[in-house]
Amino acid sequence: MNDLRFCPTCGAKLENDERFCGQCGFDTETIENFDGMTQLNDQQKLVEDNSNLQAIDSGQSPKSFAQNKTQKKSAQSIIIILSVAIGCFILIAGIAFWWFNQGKNIFGKAETSVAVVNGENKASLSLPSYSVNEGSYTAAQNIAIIIPAGEEVQVFYTIDGTDPTAKATKYETPIILQTNTTLKSIAIDKKGNQSGIKTATYTIVIPQTATTQPQTTTPAAATNADERAQFESNINGTWKVRDSSGFVLYYT
Repeated sequence: MNDLRFCPTCGAKLENDERFCGQCGFDTETIENFDGMTQLNDQQKLVEDNSNLQAIDSGQSPKSFAQNKTQKKSAQSIIIILSVAIGCFILIAGIAFWWFNQGKNIFGKAETSVAVVNGENKASLSLPSYSVNEGSYTAAQNIAIIIPAGEEVQVFYTIDGTDPTAKATKYETPIILQTNTTLKSIAIDKKGNQSGIKTATYTIVIPQTATTQPQTTTPAAATNADERAQFESNINGTWKVRDSSGFVLYYT
């Protein structure tokens, strides 16, 4: 019979040639490989001894040390699970953001449009823009057309409501609008690439200014009471009188 140092069931120390464990009654002859069991018991005992030494070094009891070790493992597991969950949430949110915004102008780029010329799609240019927003105004408006970036880009416009082409008026200086106007413009580069048509409607109603008639004054009467009295008192001598225009006449 092989020599077992510890019972494989309860860990109690066994005497040589002892078949039954004196503590739990385990029958050692039911184990086929006693040498392997002995080694297993020795390893378990070594692990327990190491744990006890670590507990003593940390100033804790073996039981408290084992509980703290278990709690640390649980905390580490929770942290790992939370990290994975947060990573999955960020990934899903990023995919959703891309999915709902793909193909959209989400970064504030200028308006663009693909022009079709003779049945062919031309490379798109940004639409022209205007210095004054469309709307209603009570005074004349000075509209500047902002030419989009590109290689030798020119802008052509109309103010009669028709769609502009390369044969329309070329923009060079700001446009003064004094009446209701629909302004349309198109950008064309040297390769013939075109933008879409930019349209803006301006309603301009200039209030009428009221006019006043000049006031007229009536000249003073030809004479007054004092001058008449002077005339009568000096009828035989020199006298004066004021006519209708305000001049004083002297008579002798």
